[in-house]
Amino acid sequence: MKSVKLRILSISLIVLLAVTTSGLVFGAWFLKKWEQQVTEKFEGQKWRFPSKVYSDSYLLYVGINLRLDDLAEKLRRLGYYETQSAPKSKGEYRVAKADGAVDIFLHDFSYPTEQVKGFPVRIVLHGNFVSRIENPTNGKEMFSLELEPELVTGLYKLIWQERRVVKLSEVPPLLIKSILAIEDERFYSHHGVDPIGVLRAMWVNLRSFSFQQGGSTLTQQLMKNFLLTDERTLTRKIPEAVMALIAERKYSKDVILENYLNEIYLGQRGSQGIFGVWEAAQFYFSKPLSDLTVGESALLAGLIRAPNRLSPYKSAEAATKRRNVVLGKLLDDQIINRKQYDTALREKLPQRALAKVTNDAPFYVDYLRRELEQNYSNDVLTQEGLRIFTSLDLQLQRIADRALTEGLKKLEASHPALKKKGADDSLEGAIIVLRPQTGEIKAMIGGRNYQKSQFNRVFQARRQPGSIFKPFVYLAALMYGGQSGVRYTPDTVLNDSQFTWSYDGQEWQPNNYNNEYFGAVTFRRALESSLNSATGRVAQDVGIRRVRDLAYRLGIQSPLPTVPSLALGSAEVTPLEVAAIGQCDEPVAQRRTGSGHCHRCAPLGIYPPGGRQNRNNQRLQRCLVCRLHSGFARRRLGWFRWPKQAQSIRRGRRAADLDRVYESRYRKHAGDRFRWTSDAERRG
Repeated sequence: MKSVKLRILSISLIVLLAVTTSGLVFGAWFLKKWEQQVTEKFEGQKWRFPSKVYSDSYLLYVGINLRLDDLAEKLRRLGYYETQSAPKSKGEYRVAKADGAVDIFLHDFSYPTEQVKGFPVRIVLHGNFVSRIENPTNGKEMFSLELEPELVTGLYKLIWQERRVVKLSEVPPLLIKSILAIEDERFYSHHGVDPIGVLRAMWVNLRSFSFQQGGSTLTQQLMKNFLLTDERTLTRKIPEAVMALIAERKYSKDVILENYLNEIYLGQRGSQGIFGVWEAAQFYFSKPLSDLTVGESALLAGLIRAPNRLSPYKSAEAATKRRNVVLGKLLDDQIINRKQYDTALREKLPQRALAKVTNDAPFYVDYLRRELEQNYSNDVLTQEGLRIFTSLDLQLQRIADRALTEGLKKLEASHPALKKKGADDSLEGAIIVLRPQTGEIKAMIGGRNYQKSQFNRVFQARRQPGSIFKPFVYLAALMYGGQSGVRYTPDTVLNDSQFTWSYDGQEWQPNNYNNEYFGAVTFRRALESSLNSATGRVAQDVGIRRVRDLAYRLGIQSPLPTVPSLALGSAEVTPLEVAAIGQCDEPVAQRRTGSGHCHRCAPLGIYPPGGRQNRNNQRLQRCLVCRLHSGFARRRLGWFRWPKQAQSIRRGRRAADLDRVYESRYRKHAGDRFRWTSDAERRG
């Protein structure tokens, strides 16, 4: 009996020793693992910085057509907020309808080549035209004004975390004290876990019959945000506490606090999460941290517990109540005095509409991302915080979206046969808007509804271009002449009558619209009237291969069969290829900056036969594709064409001064890309 008991005791001791040893081994393994995770987070890449996609900047100039309501809407989307008095801080504007004027205090903005500091400006409208732009502080007149680009969207993984990292020394001491007072007042006393703080929080919550304080230290909160999840379970609290102890042992209090101030979540703007105190100060008050008042600092500190529920944008009452709790704590701890407390209580919460960041150009952004992925990996695009400046005009984008939707509805209403039966199978379309001088894409609508279909018909759908293709035939004729020896000019007489083109054992016969033929017509009229038969005869004489090769040179990339019907646009191409016909450069979504000649058009020096004495012939020497006039200062470029109603406004200005402003502004973005090539350059 005695030996049995001894055996049982021995087995129990062995089992206990084994369990204890296993526990110690596993504990040491977990401890080592958690320490490694903490070290990697603190000493490696702490945050991912999503790339930001910006629209083109918005250029205002004297004489531009502009509605007051459109300008106010643009300012609202840019994050400006309206005031009743003259703007005193950056990001404010006032509309004086009686005077037909708008006063704006511009934001600071960092462009790729320069840092622009915000300054006050006054825009005066005469009807629907800008008549004057001036700086009200010194009365200096300005002839143009550039509003900063609008943030379109971000490129990110899973969550869009918007933050700007700041050093601890850049954060006002009052904001730091406010956060510590309400979140972890014993931060500089504990070692990561605070038993006294847990007991005190329990007592405060029981006494008030509500959740007023939490038991987690600031370090524990940082470990949760850095490495763990938000679930409130024991399996999360244990590693959280251990990791907090490890962090406190390895790193100083200031390092932990600085990381916390940059990590903490403080609100939401659409899909964009607001992280860190710097971003929160911009989001709620449009001001730097150094300019925060006592009440604003208390509000930010109070938001940490529940940023969305306590947001002043969602509930002014809840935000005010929470702010006052923080102010009371600051007063009790003698961080602020009674006068500061009373003043802070009277501070008004931010009263302005929340401008959410919404992607109004999803097809455009998808196309842009395809462009970017040719040079950047997905990790770089979603983690390195690139700023991507595009040529997107959001106003044009919204107009194009509305035009496509309404246009398709009208087509379906007027032609019931076009309306598809299923709700998910409706009539589709696409719109592409390009700036011909640069090839920059200004707007892109790839379909009726991006949520239903991400298929971008602008560059993925192929259709027959029809008569749009005919200019290639006529341009080839002007460049190469006919195989019969004919040298074509605008006055060359063509035969517009029925004929049959035999090729490869087959026959093809083009027909005019309504089978109407005009006999002898000039080269120019055949092009203007889009005569099929005359065009077919020209293509037959020039050679369909030459027409195809010229189309390739001018930007068509889709396969083009060398058949006679190609002259009338029978080959399928994408809408983007069609829109880019005759553009100086390949269409791009990113803003162009460099300089140089048009790589498509400059080599196409066109020399008409019979010399260059004739004025019409001289005109042909220029690039027929670019169609840019040589004198920029004569305002022949459509971008800066003066409307007739604005002529009276402009008469009081010096035309040469205005032209220099616009030429400088244009060359800033396009460089000297589009000057005409000389005869010598062409021959070279």
